[in-house]
Amino acid sequence: HYAAAAPGFFMFEFMELDHPLIHIFKEGMPRPQRGRIEMPDKPGLGVELDWKAIERWIEK
Repeated sequence: HYAAAAPGFFMFEFMELDHPLIHIFKEGMPRPQRGRIEMPDKPGLGVELDWKAIERWIEK
């Protein structure tokens, strides 16, 4: 969101990672389409977490 809001921001590096933690987002990670990423219109960072997926990573 910062990059989208910063005046004159031109380019952002995006790395596709094959890491298990990418599955903690309910709708998955935003993916570039034709070189662009659509900014979510939800509050905050615009993503919703999948708490069941996160529970697997919590140490008790």
